[in-house]
Amino acid sequence: MTTALNSDFRDAPTVSATSLTKSAIPALAGRILIAPIFVLSGVSKVTAPAMMIGYIQSVGLPAPMLALGVAIAVELLGGIALVLGYRTRLVAATLAVFSIVTALTFHNNLADQMQFLNFFKNFAMAGGLLQIVAFGAGRFSLDARRGG
Repeated sequence: MTTALNSDFRDAPTVSATSLTKSAIPALAGRILIAPIFVLSGVSKVTAPAMMIGYIQSVGLPAPMLALGVAIAVELLGGIALVLGYRTRLVAATLAVFSIVTALTFHNNLADQMQFLNFFKNFAMAGGLLQIVAFGAGRFSLDARRGG
């Protein structure tokens, strides 16, 4: 009887506090490090809406006020949700798409060095966000607390 019990435990995967922390802390740190760029960008749009509407109009997007509202909502709410780890995969996917669309729409003059850097910065952020989509928020998140 003891042998059967021991073999059952040998077959079960072992999870130590160390192994959980090895992935949980970097997952939290990654979310915390990538989120401020969205939150700060959203805040800058709130504080200078006229300038942002002019910039949106300059690239020829229709409904610049609506586009500004969407951008503010995506950046502020998405950045905060990312830090908290709330619906993280969906939020990260949304922010990844947003980053790529923004790069293609606003940073497509690759002859300009700043535009070139911002274009690839946005693609790099999208890559990091897709890692979050693939691997989730980690242990230290609202998603983990609610079982998702």
